[in-house]
Amino acid sequence: MKGLIFPFIITLVALHSCEPELVVTKLPVASFSSQKFVTLGNSVTFKDNSSNNPSVWFWDFGDNTFSNLQNPEHTYLNPGVYTVKLTILNNAGIDSIRKSNLIHIGLVDVDSNFYQVVKIGTQYWSAENLKVTRLNNGEPIDYLVDKESWGNHSTSAYCWYNDDPANSNPYGALYNGYAMNTDKLCPDGWIVPDFNNVQTLFDFLGGYGISGGKLKAVSPLWNSSTTTPTNVTGFSAMPSGKRNPSGDGYLEMGGYAYIWMKKIPSNNYNCIQLLYNSNEALYKSFVLTYGFSVRCIKQ
Repeated sequence: MKGLIFPFIITLVALHSCEPELVVTKLPVASFSSQKFVTLGNSVTFKDNSSNNPSVWFWDFGDNTFSNLQNPEHTYLNPGVYTVKLTILNNAGIDSIRKSNLIHIGLVDVDSNFYQVVKIGTQYWSAENLKVTRLNNGEPIDYLVDKESWGNHSTSAYCWYNDDPANSNPYGALYNGYAMNTDKLCPDGWIVPDFNNVQTLFDFLGGYGISGGKLKAVSPLWNSSTTTPTNVTGFSAMPSGKRNPSGDGYLEMGGYAYIWMKKIPSNNYNCIQLLYNSNEALYKSFVLTYGFSVRCIKQ
């Protein structure tokens, strides 16, 4: 049996005048569990599932922070994807487990959809359009296909462009302004941006005249144009079009993005418009029976 390594240690323990007792300690086996998709600002709970009675734990959370607790909680300060490593020790030896790209920090809605988040200046924005079908208190949002019902509806409603759920990715849902105004469309701690939030964004990017090109996704889904988006922000705006209140229904996918924003008392603007053939980002005002995309910003 030369060369074999046994995964345990044998200890002789003297019990006063009695015969020594044989104690066998097995090598530890590292294991742990945690959430995988977490909203920025929320903590992640790590649960040690290791076997053979480790007595020392060392966690590396992948963001230059560490813990020696058995079951720690950790809050990541920035969006992104993180690799986590757990190292454990007992009297017999040491073991470790590394889970690559385990923790995804972004935004999670009440339907468990996960959205990428980007930091632009001092603001944190969702980098994808919402596709949630319930308010953050669990209340369903009305799903409306009929054109007449959509135009006459005065409570929260959503739809998919051309009534096709396949358009949820990458375009997200289209919501009427009543859904936007509930203040319950985004997850807790996040809101539909208002004019001031958007003005801060545009100012950081150099003004509305050039902000559109920095916000639009570099994607063939945008109609071709002599203006080329850069998406240097990672905002990744998609040309998801709109739903009109009247009979002409769905329009302008591929050419325009319409994103709701909350009005403030000093003006009537409630929408951002991005155009395929311009690097501008425009302020617009529409009645609440239109269907537009929604982005969230961290409070």
